[in-house]
Amino acid sequence: MKPTKPPTAYTDDERRALVAQQEASGMTVQAFALSVGLPTGTLSHWRWRLRQRGQKDPAATPLATPAFVQVAVDPPRTEEPLEAPAPGPTQPFEIVFPKGLVVRVPTVFDPLALRRLLHALEASSC
Repeated sequence: MKPTKPPTAYTDDERRALVAQQEASGMTVQAFALSVGLPTGTLSHWRWRLRQRGQKDPAATPLATPAFVQVAVDPPRTEEPLEAPAPGPTQPFEIVFPKGLVVRVPTVFDPLALRRLLHALEASSC
């Protein structure tokens, strides 16, 4: 995609918004820059510059550090028959809880372990 204007024509607010969009997208800087028509180096520089300035604008702050939640894993129930695993997704995916907790799930995972983790997180009111 070609940029709609040269990188120097973006305002600070537009730069902050694009950096925030990239961080929220989960895409790499390179992939996001390509998708919006910016040189990768330009977007990387904007990210660095905003952090150097100590921007406190919510749109410019990095994603919050994940909180750790203690998880107790129950032993597997033997009375529950294990099903054959369904074909998995072709790309990693995320499960986002209402309070903002994000669980990133790779393409290869143990469905039973994921179910136990989600059950424990739901019980802890995430």
